Amino acid sequence: MRKEALHIVIKRLVGLIRWASGALDPESTASTDIVTSVKRGVWTMIAVFLAYSLLQAPSTVLIRPYPAIWRLVHGMAVVYLVALTFLLLISRFNRDDARQFMKYLHPALGVELPERSYGADCRIYVPENPKNRFINVYNTLFDEFVLAHIFGWWIQDSRDQYTKERLDSVIDQYTKRLDSITTVLF
Repeated sequence: MRKEALHIVIKRLVGLIRWASGALDPESTASTDIVTSVKRGVWTMIAVFLAYSLLQAPSTVLIRPYPAIWRLVHGMAVVYLVALTFLLLISRFNRDDARQFMKYLHPALGVELPERSYGADCRIYVPENPKNRFINVYNTLFDEFVLAHIFGWWIQDSRDQYTKERLDSVIDQYTKRLDSITTVLF
């Protein structure tokens, strides 16, 4: 490892330790708030695991643009998998507990979303709407699920381009189908 890179890693670790200890926010450390302590601990564990994944995880078949990027992406996928497993175990008994847990990550999360009807008005041209007569087309094309699918397909195509060999394995096909099923169900 180069001297400059080691210097950056040490500075980041010292900054992470200062943040996790609460030295940067002395007002919140004065009160012994268990929620803040747990939040800091979880985010610090995630950051340390991602740093480990970036620096020490084994390289995969993905090599471009740089193997460390793919190691970091793999580490983020592992963190996501563990978080989903935890939420699955919480929601097995009570779905509201899982929603309340999401509020710990961000206050805007954990609220049940309003139900949307996608098949109520299938017209392309809506003359009653004075602002946008193609409002149904606009709402369909810029729906977050459509944009997420387009982004996911772009990532999958770029991933397939940068592999040493074509990833047409059973696991790859399974993950593509599981992604589609998860999007439909949730």
